Amino acid sequence: MDKKPSYHKMILNIESKLTFSEKMFSRIINLTFINTLSEVIGFVLARPNSILCGSLLSLFATSVLYIFSIINSFYITGSEAVIAFMLGWIVGIIIDCIKAIKIKR
Repeated sequence: MDKKPSYHKMILNIESKLTFSEKMFSRIINLTFINTLSEVIGFVLARPNSILCGSLLSLFATSVLYIFSIINSFYITGSEAVIAFMLGWIVGIIIDCIKAIKIKR
């Protein structure tokens, strides 16, 4: 069973109820390339475990660094939270990869 004609029919039905600018935005968003790219990004980059690890490491590292900076009288720049989130995100991706490898065995 081919889902493409029914999907296309549904999109046309929804777009008929939109304004011109909304319709143009919908056509851009629903291009095959954009849909595929979005799915790949969602599957690879925006993993729940990686976002959770990034958030927790960012919270912990920023808190520790903030307390350390108050005790030792130095200023933090503000990029610490972003850097900690990126490091935590990478740790989360690694954890997901290790889990996937263990499940395949």
